[in-house]
Amino acid sequence: MIFASPQYSGNTVTGTCGIIIDMSEHEAMETALRESEKNTAPLSIEPPTEF
Repeated sequence: MIFASPQYSGNTVTGTCGIIIDMSEHEAMETALRESEKNTAPLSIEPPTEF
């Protein structure tokens, strides 16, 4: 993810200021959470089984 904005001196662009964020770890955690929810969702939806 990249955020950038021009820096001005009067009406002249004199440079840029920006931030770059690596989203790889965040995306991997989201994928792992989705997989975990996919595996546990049936347990929370199904009615309890009597023994």
